[in-house]
Amino acid sequence: MQVRWDGGLKNECKNKRVMVEKAKKSKASKNQTVTDINFKFKSIRTSCSKVIDFTGNKHYRTVFRLNEIETLFVDTEVINKQFDEKPWDAEIVAALIYMHEDQPVLVAQKGGKVTIPETDFIFHFSTTFSAEDFTNFRFQEGIYRVQVMINGQAGVSDEIHLLESHNSFRDYFQLLDIGFDKCVEEAPDVQRPHSYQAFSAKGLKDVRFYLVAENFLSGEWTYEFLINVFDTNGILKASRIAKGNYYVPNREGKRLLCFALDLGAGLSNFWEEGKYRVDVLCFDQPVIQLEFSIGEQDLPYTFTDEIAKVNGQVHKVAGVPSTPQDKEEALSRLYQLVGLRKVKEEITRMYELAEFVKMRQENGFNDKLPVLNMILMGNPGTGKHLITEITGEMFYRLGVLSNGKVHRYKREDFTRPGVAAEEQLIRDAITKSIGGILLIEDADELYPTNDPNDPAMRIFSVLLGILEQEQPSLLVVMAGDVIALQAITEGIPGVKKCFPYQFVFDDYSAEELMEITHQMLEKRQFKFTLEAEDKFSDMLKDCCSVRESGFSNGRFIEERLDNASTRMAKRLMANHKGTHTKEDMMLIQVGDIETLEQPDPSKSVDALNDMIGSKELKNSLISYINYIYFIRERQKHGYADVIPPLHMLFTGNRGTGKTTVARMLGEIFESAGILESSMVTVRSRGEIIGDGSIPPQQIAMYIFEQARGGILFLEDAHTLFQDNVGAAALSVIFGQLSPTDNGDTIVILSGDPEAMDKALAGNPRVKSLFPYHFHFSDYTPEELLEIAIQKVAEKNYTLHPKAKEAFKNLVSQVCNEHDKFFGNALFVEKMVDKAIHNLSARTMKIRKERELTRKEITTLMAVDIPTATSELPNSYKDTFDEKEIASALKDLDHMVGQTKLKKQIHDFVDLARHYNQQGTKLNTRVSLQWCFTGNSGMGKGTVARIIARIYKAMGIIDKSEVTSFKVERLLGLTEEDAIQSIGMALLQSKGGLFFFDEDSSSLNEVSGFRDRVRAILVNQLAMQPGAYNVIYAKQDPPRQIINDEVEKVSDMINVLVFEDYTADQLMEILKRDLATDNTRMTRTAQQHMEQFISYIVANKKRSHASARLIKLVAEMMIRNRVQRLAQNKKANDDVDMKHSVTKQDVEMFTPAMLDSMISERNTIGYKQ
Repeated sequence: MQVRWDGGLKNECKNKRVMVEKAKKSKASKNQTVTDINFKFKSIRTSCSKVIDFTGNKHYRTVFRLNEIETLFVDTEVINKQFDEKPWDAEIVAALIYMHEDQPVLVAQKGGKVTIPETDFIFHFSTTFSAEDFTNFRFQEGIYRVQVMINGQAGVSDEIHLLESHNSFRDYFQLLDIGFDKCVEEAPDVQRPHSYQAFSAKGLKDVRFYLVAENFLSGEWTYEFLINVFDTNGILKASRIAKGNYYVPNREGKRLLCFALDLGAGLSNFWEEGKYRVDVLCFDQPVIQLEFSIGEQDLPYTFTDEIAKVNGQVHKVAGVPSTPQDKEEALSRLYQLVGLRKVKEEITRMYELAEFVKMRQENGFNDKLPVLNMILMGNPGTGKHLITEITGEMFYRLGVLSNGKVHRYKREDFTRPGVAAEEQLIRDAITKSIGGILLIEDADELYPTNDPNDPAMRIFSVLLGILEQEQPSLLVVMAGDVIALQAITEGIPGVKKCFPYQFVFDDYSAEELMEITHQMLEKRQFKFTLEAEDKFSDMLKDCCSVRESGFSNGRFIEERLDNASTRMAKRLMANHKGTHTKEDMMLIQVGDIETLEQPDPSKSVDALNDMIGSKELKNSLISYINYIYFIRERQKHGYADVIPPLHMLFTGNRGTGKTTVARMLGEIFESAGILESSMVTVRSRGEIIGDGSIPPQQIAMYIFEQARGGILFLEDAHTLFQDNVGAAALSVIFGQLSPTDNGDTIVILSGDPEAMDKALAGNPRVKSLFPYHFHFSDYTPEELLEIAIQKVAEKNYTLHPKAKEAFKNLVSQVCNEHDKFFGNALFVEKMVDKAIHNLSARTMKIRKERELTRKEITTLMAVDIPTATSELPNSYKDTFDEKEIASALKDLDHMVGQTKLKKQIHDFVDLARHYNQQGTKLNTRVSLQWCFTGNSGMGKGTVARIIARIYKAMGIIDKSEVTSFKVERLLGLTEEDAIQSIGMALLQSKGGLFFFDEDSSSLNEVSGFRDRVRAILVNQLAMQPGAYNVIYAKQDPPRQIINDEVEKVSDMINVLVFEDYTADQLMEILKRDLATDNTRMTRTAQQHMEQFISYIVANKKRSHASARLIKLVAEMMIRNRVQRLAQNKKANDDVDMKHSVTKQDVEMFTPAMLDSMISERNTIGYKQ
């Protein structure tokens, strides 16, 4: 269990000393009996970042640079002596203490109470200290300690040192000597070398590492080095920390910091023959990497070259010395570019700042170059790549970059299928780009999505961490779309700090585009005739006056000139016998310039006119379209008209053509140049607000970005106005819209007429954003008959006159009886399908006696048409989609284990199919409600989604969505709020499945809570019996889930018991998880994992033997493999190649490690 406190008590810091009473109390506590103490402190560790690296580790330290310590993160671990016995209450107080002239001063304190469960062997407590926790104090150089009190027992951290601010370890020291010595038994007066690159294994007790460096600070300081030792296979063998303040003087009187430590820590049999690599780090920054080996003989060696390589970077000047002439040449190319005035001015300021810092450095000042990373935002063809190349050249000439070369990467270069090894990929890109520019093209594609497997956030986390902490000698540029990159800049912490320069590249004007055209023509050795130039200029003016969102500026010109030269070649070469002058081969004629196709509104208007339905609605839509084309024409004639907001409200019942019209409008707006794409992105409430794991604002922003350039169509939008969650999602979408112009995306809100009117009644801002309201009335009987005839013809059937009369009588009857949930055209389509089904059944009987004619198998007769409302295909009698049912059952059968459960679902499908063929309503013969019981991680969510797909295929529900409602979210709410929350969740699930999830141990902490929540649900279901399809999930047996009364209301008789996985099944799940990354286990690795899985199954906390835990184990195995290969420089780029997990990759999985994983599940992402 892990507990985190971000709030707490604040104590004023007025140089008052920490009273010794706590220390006395701590001493007095020694008189307590051992049985009174429920725990033992294991560790109190500190870090300056919450980032966990790709190996799953956090970087703990005790020595920090002042400029990297905005927040001090504190992680405390205690051993729970009541493990597996009983829970106990703990009062925890964490205090930050500053040592002022050797006297302790309390600067901040936080506290709280928590219950330590008996299931946690190791209990974790995390807290932070930052400026907001202080009063009259700020982080300053000096010594600190963290004291943690638990029930009066005190634990104290190691001393924490904050040093003066600098950016790199090179500002603190310079290496003078470093190496490896051997620890052997020998006489004290033996003369021998004391630095080796190879050691004889014979008689070797240990390998001693030593380091000597010149201190660059004015005084002595406490240093802390991390020394990591890796074996032949690249596996981390040991991590040693050298912390101290031991200094010795040299002949010049300078103070040299030095230390030595035994890498094997004196352990017997620690060293084996083979090669080893040692990485030395300080302040989490790599200092040096050395190698040595153990074998048959000693090989003396001094690491002079390695030291020179590190120290050579201290005063190394990249490029060549800068001169006034260099500056003039560098800036001249920049200012020769067309347009981009603001960008050129900002880059000049950036260049001059770097030049000023270099000047001060040359005069002995200790100035550091500022961070120069940039974000370039703009449409395609606006010069972002060219500016990047020129910037590289400028900073190379200035000596900031050693080569100035541009290395281009995209999102896909930082990801690989399977395990996420983004850090290694990013580090490779940075290494290749050192001394130049790392350009991330189309960086807007890194905008994080609501997909939990999307690596975007991990990529940013790794990249920003490296840039901030290691400060590699390169310049990073992100280039892409304006909106997405602005959202990334504002929404992802650390981006602004690491990318302080953000430039927006405006689209070029018609005049600027023409100037670029002349430059391109000169470069290509072409020129226009006067008439051709006028035509080309007019074309550019037209494009700029009605600027389409997909207009590509300079690239557009290149495409037009390529086209013109192709047409010119065709014209000239048509006369094979003729001769052509040099002038002929240069002049582009007016006929060589292709006239751009103009949008034709008549096709779109004809399509609308052909629609069956209300003339009033069609006339309104046509008037709306004509107005848009009118504004387009005025823009072409030079008027400054702006396309107004075109966002719309569509109201009407299901099946009245709202989505169909939206798709027509998409094509219309694309042809008019208002939208880049005709794509219509349809999203429901469930897709917008998600399951609660991701903030709805983030999902809404992602959906809007998906729809950008086209139409975003929100189904049942009225439900989003009815609670805070939906309103929060809408506010993000509305924030992207302007009340004065249309922008590049059109939003359509679709919903129930009455509910939409009510939602908008008190919201004038929404009315201003959505000025157009189109109501789709229900179809009349005559229109429904016309639709039926149309559908029959589309399916290549014909109607007998008497069948047509039967259809007419049927739709008349339906229209008289229907309510607002009637499906209109959707319902008619189902009716036609039912008639065709009846035709097939009738004709197949005839076929037994004779051959069928073409007319018989294509003509619907009156007998085929349902004759009464009771015979119509309603929501429980539709034709089954057998293909989708088979697909869902195939996925069910593919699941590991759960044999009995699978048979139950197969039996249910067979029974439902039987009743459907008889024309019997399913809900009158079988229960449509389910109860899931069993431990967590056994596949309940997966089975729920499969059932939803089956129900959708059977026509029982309208959408295969599962609305998951976690009951634990009601903890702490009033009964009124709980009623509203459940009611809104049920409303959201309308047409799909409602997953009522009680699978949480936290519900047991409040007496009677489950009963009260169930009563609320029962009352809600009783108000609209049969309106919802519910799945209940809990760990307890079904009888404990709900009482008899509730069972009667819900008719819950389909009980699925999720059995615990066996060891063989868990092994099969592990193999499948590995197979998703093209990975398999070697024989010895599999044998080891079989033992580990046997221990999981035998563990008395049986619920831990879940697919979730196995998935986590698989990810760790793959990560170990990737790390081993990468460190051994044997990584294979062939993604189709089968990879092997060896025993070395799985040796970490032991019973002790399992106990640690279970107790630390919150830390590593595992949730019970």
